[in-house]
Amino acid sequence: MPKIMITRRHALRTASAALAAPMILRATRSEAQEVAKRFGFGQPGGASTEATTEIFFKPFTQRTGIEVVLDVPSSFGKLRAMVQSGSVTASLWDLGSQQIEQAKALGMIEPIDWDQIQPGPMYPEMKNEYGFGQTYFSTVMAWRSTVKAPQTWRDFWNVKDFPGKRSLSNFPAYTIPAALMADGVTADQLYPIDLDRAFKSLDRIKKDVS
Repeated sequence: MPKIMITRRHALRTASAALAAPMILRATRSEAQEVAKRFGFGQPGGASTEATTEIFFKPFTQRTGIEVVLDVPSSFGKLRAMVQSGSVTASLWDLGSQQIEQAKALGMIEPIDWDQIQPGPMYPEMKNEYGFGQTYFSTVMAWRSTVKAPQTWRDFWNVKDFPGKRSLSNFPAYTIPAALMADGVTADQLYPIDLDRAFKSLDRIKKDVS
């Protein structure tokens, strides 16, 4: 569930609004007024950003006069470099839920002051101390209709009874849990992640992954 994050307070703080304008600390009044007309937002790019621009950013600018300035792509490395350099140009950043935990541990992001935000209706699990959810998605298996259908990740790993080349996502956050479930770990016991066990499981199938 990707999250949109607020960057560190030492460089920016946000004004009270649903999409608040970043205010640079120690700025002059005229500088602050100019900054308030623009809102920096790290986005991944592609079709999702194009849709978000049409559905949310353009109406927001028309309603408030505040321009949403996109920083694309919103990689974790770019956010880290921006914070470490002290030259923070965005107030929100698009991250995956595991990246949020990394960024929090590294002191790269700040908590959201929900008392100053009046969000639209959202599911409770979408509201986080350090961000808010914007997307639900699932990682699933797919196969040709002409082959025997696997039912579990154990089946996916079972190359004897389910022969043929496989493909796996190159995102560890998706593939490592699958490797553990293929090794017998139940979904409610996945975390904290046992990386050694996960990589041993991946070793068993890697020659069958194209």
